[in-house]
Amino acid sequence: MTARPDFYRFHNGQKAPLQFSEAEYEARLAGLRARMADLGCEAAVLTSMHNVSYYSGFTYCAFGRPYALVVTPETSVTISAGIDAGQPWRRCHGDNITYTDWQRDNYWRAILSVTGPGRALGYESDHLTLWQMGKLESFLRPAQMVDLFDTTMRQRMMKSPAEIALIRAGAAVADVGGYAIREAIRPGAREIEVAMAGRDAMELEIARRFPEAEYRDTWVWFQSELNTDGAHNPVTARALQRGDILSLNTFPMISGYYTALERTLFVQEVDAASLALWQANVGAHELGISLLRPGARCSEVTEAINRYFEERDLLQYRTFGYGHSFGVLSHYYGREAGLELREDIDTVLEPGMVISTEPRVRSGDVQFLWEDVHVITNITGILLHVEEGTATLEVGPFQYTVLVPEFSRRNLQGSVGEEISLHTIQYLEGNPQGRMMPRMVGFESGVEREFFELFCSVDGVGAKKALRAMVAVSVILLRKSYTKSNIGTVLPRGVSADCRCYAEMHDFSQFQKVFVALEG
Repeated sequence: MTARPDFYRFHNGQKAPLQFSEAEYEARLAGLRARMADLGCEAAVLTSMHNVSYYSGFTYCAFGRPYALVVTPETSVTISAGIDAGQPWRRCHGDNITYTDWQRDNYWRAILSVTGPGRALGYESDHLTLWQMGKLESFLRPAQMVDLFDTTMRQRMMKSPAEIALIRAGAAVADVGGYAIREAIRPGAREIEVAMAGRDAMELEIARRFPEAEYRDTWVWFQSELNTDGAHNPVTARALQRGDILSLNTFPMISGYYTALERTLFVQEVDAASLALWQANVGAHELGISLLRPGARCSEVTEAINRYFEERDLLQYRTFGYGHSFGVLSHYYGREAGLELREDIDTVLEPGMVISTEPRVRSGDVQFLWEDVHVITNITGILLHVEEGTATLEVGPFQYTVLVPEFSRRNLQGSVGEEISLHTIQYLEGNPQGRMMPRMVGFESGVEREFFELFCSVDGVGAKKALRAMVAVSVILLRKSYTKSNIGTVLPRGVSADCRCYAEMHDFSQFQKVFVALEG
């Protein structure tokens, strides 16, 4: 009889380029392992689509079969079904094991081969069913069960610079879809035709911007009249009519990351009552944007928008939250519920978080909406003190220590006791084998932050090296006559050798953009 294995390794072909670098995934895993160690967890069995995608880069299609990522202090292994062949290995960071369907529960036998029996096991309570929990206990015989749902969600809430760059690109793609939809709106056009125009435009734009990405699950919700009464109503074949209220929703997906754009529109004309409601909702959206800053609590932002609607006798038409986080698979398959604009969420906003504002009011049979996605990248507070390489700000009841370049430190010394604003990014300090510490880096201008991000994109250049090199970015006001060949001689003396090396190594057109911005 032919031997039929329970599981095996099918490493077919070569590893495909993932959306993020190997270092990015190693940093995520290091952060997870540190959290596991704090909780006394020896191995994690992650089963949700969002966590498997976040830590490994592999976004699975279940189709009735379970998938997992098993993380130990030494290994990271995706567990996939045989129907997917070599794709999971090619599209994941780390190792992969394929299980077969020759007998039931080979999935759990494959997991056991990585975890071993009798370990302190981490799991996701918000995803693992009671039936699968029984299988876990039967096959793995854990000595202890550790719920990782909340701590993994908290980790995903803090976005890396690479994630933020991808999310910003996704927002730009969502705009492309929105413009395509607007151009397709006319009396007689069907909802499905308008939705297809937006979807096709976004998919082509994603392929243009990210030629090596995975293309899947980009979609549009476009509804008219009664179909607009719910946020997630399906697209229909209804033909648009003059005066219709419309709901536009674009959701581009780039390698597992969603962004969203939502707008309320009208076909050719709008009545006065509807226009007044539309204007009130736009005002609520703008108020929400003004309140999204580090130190603010989600519940406080929510209550402020509530007061705005109550003053206009519209609060009774609001039935759900005003916004939520965005990131890996955040909208359709499971959001980061700890970051939402609701009365019962007291999470404090921090630099590196991504959240939407999407107030909605319903009147009669229709609703009005307006949604954008926002990145918390600025911090405003009282400057308490400045030390070598750091500035400490008081933001409400919290204090934040921010790493700053030396020239910024000198500039800030005269502002102690005053309110200042810094443009921020976050990175993880440490190494993949040890404990990773989140650090915040601040700059006096967005251009300086852009320079820093470009500088750090060079292999071998980390955050600390980039900060040391930026000793004189504030005086890099270069002549427009420089070229790639003479950049080393044109740079001011105060610019370090690292910065000169960067100019020679990196795409000069990008380097040039930064300096032109600094000049202007």
